[in-house]
Amino acid sequence: MRNGNVIEITATAEKGHEFLNWSNNGTIISSANPLSMEVNNDITLIANFQKEIKYFELQLETTDGGSVNGDGEFPEDTNTLIIATPDSCYNFKHWTDENNNIISTENPLEVIVINDTILIAHFELQSVIIILEATDGGSVADFPYVVIHCGETISITAISDSGYIFVGWTDINGDTISTSNPLNIILISDTTLTANFEDVDGIPEYDIYDISIVPNPTESDFSIIFENTDEQMISIELLDITGAKILEIFSGFAPAEKLIYKVDSKLASGSYLIKFVIGEKQVVRKVVVK
Repeated sequence: MRNGNVIEITATAEKGHEFLNWSNNGTIISSANPLSMEVNNDITLIANFQKEIKYFELQLETTDGGSVNGDGEFPEDTNTLIIATPDSCYNFKHWTDENNNIISTENPLEVIVINDTILIAHFELQSVIIILEATDGGSVADFPYVVIHCGETISITAISDSGYIFVGWTDINGDTISTSNPLNIILISDTTLTANFEDVDGIPEYDIYDISIVPNPTESDFSIIFENTDEQMISIELLDITGAKILEIFSGFAPAEKLIYKVDSKLASGSYLIKFVIGEKQVVRKVVVK
């Protein structure tokens, strides 16, 4: 071969292998294949091959209730970690393949990628229990407990015995949660609530409050006159004699002045209660409809 001749050489890989590069005395000459080169002197070229690297896709999907990470394209035989993260109110259940065959309950899960793969993370909605209790003087509908799905809203109702009034819901630590009845509450964990009742005759009237109901007794309409001495949050409700709420008369921030609320309700004959929540105190007055 004459100096300066241009030759073309081709490397052919065996099955399962792929061409990598040309080298001479350990120095890489080119990765082109075929390779065209000018020959000016004697030279030895080695065609280098390597085991063919295959890439496979690991695709991750989820049911409702969570997210996943760790998907992507990986070289064959790669060890990789996939993670399922539940949303609030959900638990991770298991991994399945695209045919719904259960693969594992581990999370995180180490996976060896050997082909294109689809894995699905399954989540399940948690169940929570609300335990309902009551002090003397009443009961709670759905006593003693209710099982619902986490994040659902449940309505619970306190039922007063005759001569008692519902005064509020407390948690397991005795802290007041609400004075609403019925109470709509969203549960995200196991909960214990107690309905608290008091004897109507035993509830102090706090003479420091100047409250008048006129006329009382009444044949229908009446007015509530209240000398509010401080700017504060006030709620006023009309209840039946069992403590069940009939009407919200007022709820909000009230100025320090004489307040007058007219109640235009067509009530049947009987005794009713007006419940005031003034700041952190509770006041009850009785009104009689002839």
